[in-house]
Amino acid sequence: MASTTPNHPALTGKQHPATISLGYFIFASRWLQVPLYLGLIVAQVV
Repeated sequence: MASTTPNHPALTGKQHPATISLGYFIFASRWLQVPLYLGLIVAQVV
């Protein structure tokens, strides 16, 4: 008989702490791209 509770981490909400940290790092790293894109916008205006 199959279990009715999901065992996959993505379905249970239980993830490895390193996975959570990596996700936060990737999300936060988008702010590192802001100066690059602002510089590209300024370069197009000039």
